[in-house]
Amino acid sequence: MLINLIRVYLVCVVARAEVIRISKIWEYLQKPGEHLHVNRRTTAHRILDLGYPCEEHEVHTEDGYILTIFRITNSPIELESSPRANKPKVFLQHPLFGTSDTWILNGPQHSLPFLLADRGYDVWLGNSRGNLYGRKHRNLTIHDTDFWRFSWHEIGYYDMASMLDYVIKNETINSKQRSLHFIGHSQGTTASMVLLSLRTEYQQLLRIVHLMAPAVYLDNTEDRLLQALSSYLGYHNLLSQQFSHQEFIPHNELFNILLYTACQQDLIWQGFCSPMAFMMEGSLRNKNLTALQICLETHPGGVSTNQLLHFMQVKHSSKFRQFDFGSHENRLRYNQRHPPEYPLEMIDVPLHIWYGEGDRTVNPIDIRRLAATISDVQLHRVPDRNWSHGDFIISRNVREYVYEPLIDILDEYEANT
Repeated sequence: MLINLIRVYLVCVVARAEVIRISKIWEYLQKPGEHLHVNRRTTAHRILDLGYPCEEHEVHTEDGYILTIFRITNSPIELESSPRANKPKVFLQHPLFGTSDTWILNGPQHSLPFLLADRGYDVWLGNSRGNLYGRKHRNLTIHDTDFWRFSWHEIGYYDMASMLDYVIKNETINSKQRSLHFIGHSQGTTASMVLLSLRTEYQQLLRIVHLMAPAVYLDNTEDRLLQALSSYLGYHNLLSQQFSHQEFIPHNELFNILLYTACQQDLIWQGFCSPMAFMMEGSLRNKNLTALQICLETHPGGVSTNQLLHFMQVKHSSKFRQFDFGSHENRLRYNQRHPPEYPLEMIDVPLHIWYGEGDRTVNPIDIRRLAATISDVQLHRVPDRNWSHGDFIISRNVREYVYEPLIDILDEYEANT
């Protein structure tokens, strides 16, 4: 996860001209406008380009952040048959470094939002504060330190709550559902565990929760940078204080152009582009390279360093607990020296956990530990021993191994209610 981000910058600096056809890259860079525009296209533009209708909605959180979320109301395939009446709502939340764009990288045949829309679901794509669609605030700007004073705790407690409230209250003639299905990947699942354990009233709004590679316990993670830095940044100290409350790798269009250009399909070279797949983890085996290139147009989407610190704290403490502000501030905030653990035992909603044996970020041992803390849970191991963290988004086999079985579970639930 983190180590690949560092590699991106190192590779960009040391890459030799003979690796890639430099003349082709120069040709692209001579016309940067042709590539700059890809960064300005929103999730809605990308969905509309693929023939699906899309709506753009603005959500205001309790603490002042303004998030843009997207909705796919139906599909051209569904409209050819009999459209589903009173469509069930499904809400999807992206991983760390991701955006709503993340879910549609694999195209209409292999991306979960389109498959859900084809099966008659009302699909909503969330965004978290700090990413490309969450950079507005009623009082702050992205240049203010206070704007970045959040971790995935606030994303779960405030962003998730506000987005779910908005989706539930948004009724149309074809969708008047008062509850919804939730699907998250990586940090998207982390945020959901925060919400459901601390604000238990939201459990009644959820029908089924699907967690892909849930980043909750990280004792056995094989992420090398997370392993290395947690000993130094995984608790409150002078070094972690210097790292906190700022944007990690600020979004830079020129940087995205370079990545996008270098990973053109006719220029692809695994030694160069593999480490660029920062959020996809693992090698390019079974990866959709077209989707990888699209990913590099806009990712990383923007995060606070506090999000990374919070994951390091989870690793260092071996506990899924709230952010550690140091003993003095902890006493003021929590009335105790150490931050409290999230009460996962309070979660009482049907959970389905999808995991891969080859996931180096979220180890299957930690997945089973999570499952043991929750009463109503089913585990789904992907039938590929090399299945990695990012394969849930960009694998060529994700439709067969994960998405189709997942949608079948949703269909079965809807048929019996």
